[in-house]
Amino acid sequence: MIKNIFPTYIWESTYPGYNKEETTRFFDECMQEQGSNQNNYFLINTDTTSLATQETDVMISPTDYPFTSNIMENLNLPDIFKWLNTQIIQYHEYCGYTISQSSDSYIYNLWLNSSSQNGQVLLHNHNPALTSGVFYVDAIPESGNLFLLNPNDLLHGRNGYVQDHSAIGAHGFYPNKWYEFQAESGRLILFPGYLYHQVPKNPTEYKRRVINFDVRILI
Repeated sequence: MIKNIFPTYIWESTYPGYNKEETTRFFDECMQEQGSNQNNYFLINTDTTSLATQETDVMISPTDYPFTSNIMENLNLPDIFKWLNTQIIQYHEYCGYTISQSSDSYIYNLWLNSSSQNGQVLLHNHNPALTSGVFYVDAIPESGNLFLLNPNDLLHGRNGYVQDHSAIGAHGFYPNKWYEFQAESGRLILFPGYLYHQVPKNPTEYKRRVINFDVRILI
């Protein structure tokens, strides 16, 4: 008998009636406004620009990126953030968590990511965040999908860390090492914050725009 224990749950959903043009406009305006201050953005590499915000004073990685406090307000997307909150609740209920305190927003870290050609996101995780999320404002699969690292590889002593993103799926790596999620406009992906993940280089001229966030709930 085989039992599947300690499974990893990933939540995928698409915003109903998603208006890509309007959301992209708000996204670009926010990027432009925040980016006008050189202290309010950071570069993952020369082709990927991100902005970040955190509502608390405690920063997980203080040297990684400066935070601003008004990105959610500047985005002017209340309906999308309300929907995100609903999805967050449903995901955690499915995972078996009992949410002990209601909130209008369980998002406590949020940052924007805009990746043009050759832009990439290096391998990392968001520990100790309970859950992390990716919402694709404007993206196509060819502009760079999300790759989640199989945590069982690390538990079994197989080193899953690869900084060369061109090596994904190459060199005879274990077939279950990665799980790939397609980047599509209006799609949300929620996953445990401890999972290592990365995005390969964007080989296209299509700019990938993403809202990233971490979740904190009282359980």
